Amino acid sequence: MNNKGYAIKELIILLAIIAIGFGVAITRVSFAYQNINNENNFLEEEKNTLKVATEAYIKTHEKEFKKDADNYLYGKELADKGYLILTDDFDFKDTKIKITYDNSLKKYNVLILDE
Repeated sequence: MNNKGYAIKELIILLAIIAIGFGVAITRVSFAYQNINNENNFLEEEKNTLKVATEAYIKTHEKEFKKDADNYLYGKELADKGYLILTDDFDFKDTKIKITYDNSLKKYNVLILDE
């Protein structure tokens, strides 16, 4: 027993309990941040899928777009024409897509607009 009234065994047990609690707390916090990062990555992948579908649509319907103006498309139009499959998890039918022509690169640029 030390001069404060605790035995060495009791102090070791107390420190072990605190260490285990600290370890559990850190694990939970790290999983919380991991879920946020996974959600952001999933959203970026969905937007990339939407962009690829739009680029495929542009290649086959290039004559419909004006090269000197901004063109807009909705995800629903891509789905209706078979370039995109909408599901409950992937529902971008109301997402607006801006298409512009870059004269210097001689290609169309696709921008997904968040509403």
